[in-house]
Amino acid sequence: MKNAIALGALLGIISLSSSYGESTTKKMKQEAQEASRDAGRGVNKAGRNIEDSTCGLIHGKMECAAKKGVNSVKNGADKVKDAVE
Repeated sequence: MKNAIALGALLGIISLSSSYGESTTKKMKQEAQEASRDAGRGVNKAGRNIEDSTCGLIHGKMECAAKKGVNSVKNGADKVKDAVE
């Protein structure tokens, strides 16, 4: 009888630790994915800023103004995606 109670307690502890481990793993995976998305958006924003700052050296002012507007909209869209996620 004591062995049955001890076995039941041990199985209960194992199942609790297993479910805790799964939720921790899922949370870590979600945090890693979020960090990856944030890093990607940061790289995109930096690339757009570099493109905006060097555009005047390569293209005309009107073309650069249009590209800066498009890049600004893309940065805003990324900011909205961050707020939603």
